[in-house]
Amino acid sequence: MVGSLWFQNKDTLPFEELILVFVTIAIFYKIFELINSISKLSSSINTINNQQNGIEKKIRKISSEIRQLNSKFAKLQFNVQACEKQSDATDGNKIDTEIVRNQLELNINQKTNQLPVKLLKADLVPWDILLKALHFPSDKNDTSGFAALHLARKNNSIFQLLRVSEDFLNLLAQDGIYLDDLKIEPPPVQAWLNFIDPEKKLCSRRLSCNGVDTQIKNLKVRIKSDTVFRDTALMLMRRFDKLLRDKLHSAEDHQIFQIANTRSGKAFLIVGRILDTF
Repeated sequence: MVGSLWFQNKDTLPFEELILVFVTIAIFYKIFELINSISKLSSSINTINNQQNGIEKKIRKISSEIRQLNSKFAKLQFNVQACEKQSDATDGNKIDTEIVRNQLELNINQKTNQLPVKLLKADLVPWDILLKALHFPSDKNDTSGFAALHLARKNNSIFQLLRVSEDFLNLLAQDGIYLDDLKIEPPPVQAWLNFIDPEKKLCSRRLSCNGVDTQIKNLKVRIKSDTVFRDTALMLMRRFDKLLRDKLHSAEDHQIFQIANTRSGKAFLIVGRILDTF
């Protein structure tokens, strides 16, 4: 069309070429409108995303405040129970338990029917109390330890973990292994976080368990020959793994670091080492 104007030097354009000019102009106009609409739509989407992010931040803030209130409530209940147990101890009520080399036999399995009717969600058990429960009371006078154990047992999954943990401790005692005697080097905090992160590579999800090398060889032999020991170890691994996946995200770094210092935490690390999970 331009060539026709330039080279042929016509005074007027043919009708078809005139139509083509108008069609081309219309197409460019529609393209401009489309680009403008896309720009407006993109701007609207960005605005909506910003609003959604703001709402999500508010929801997270509210959830955090709710967890803090629940934690304060649970700690208050814990303190009340500790005071009640202290009062019972001064009145002369004694706890009928035996201690084997300072490893308390709690007989949790015999108390299955005493599980409280009103159960607690795992999120309602603060980490400070959970760590005390995982370590079990130090002795029969450890009122705060018993109060923490009583409160933690109100969550069924934690209760089941404590049962199998005690079973495993008793089985270790048969081999003369007492976790209070073992100085296990705690894994770093990031290692615990990597352990529950499915996106991490397998090598990054291994927990260290240094300090039990002399016992591991015999325990690996036992887990192959003793079905009770093997089933208990596997059950402990599954239930402790579930606890970590349910609650580790709400723990602070110093609380995560203390997991390996509890008797149940040490038992979990030993099981992982026996099963070559770590």
